[in-house]
Amino acid sequence: MAAEGDEAPPAGRSAVQWLGELCHRALERWDFHGGAEQAKPLIVDVAAGMGARARVPAAMAERAVEMLGRFAATEAASDLGRAEILGREVPLLARVGDRIVSARADILFRLDGRLVVGDYKLAKHPNVPPEAAGIYTGAATAALGEASVFATISIGSGEIAYHGRAEGR
Repeated sequence: MAAEGDEAPPAGRSAVQWLGELCHRALERWDFHGGAEQAKPLIVDVAAGMGARARVPAAMAERAVEMLGRFAATEAASDLGRAEILGREVPLLARVGDRIVSARADILFRLDGRLVVGDYKLAKHPNVPPEAAGIYTGAATAALGEASVFATISIGSGEIAYHGRAEGR
C-alpha cells in the first residue's frame, strides 16, 4: 500500500476510479467461500501490482479493504459462494442480430440453474441501461449456446440485481 499521508488520488484518475479498480482486481481472485480476512492481503497485493503505474494512496486501499470486508458478509457474497463460478474477466465476442459485439464479463456463474453474466459495481443501487444488459446477455447466449441473464453485483449494498429475463437462443 502507499505511504502514510498519501491521500490524494493519482493525477488523471478519480478516487472512485481507483477504488473501483482495486475492488475489481481483488474480486478477480476472491474466494467466495472465504471471509473478510482475505480482503487486506488481496488489496495489498493488488496495490503493489498497480504500483508500477501509479502509487495507490493508503486511504483508498484501506477503503477498498473495508468495502470488501463488509461485502464478504452479505447475501451477494453468500450467493456467489453457492454458485458455480465459470470464469472471471471473461471475454465475450459474438454476433447479436446484425452486429458483432465484444464485451468482458466481470464474472460468469451458474446459480440456481441460471447462467448469469455478472458486472461488479461500487454503487449501492447501480443503474444499468437495458441496452447494455442486452448486449452482455446476447453475447453470452450467442457465445455459449444457452440462455443467460445479466446481473449487477453491488459491492456497496451487497445485493445482486437481475436485469431482464434470460435471453434464449
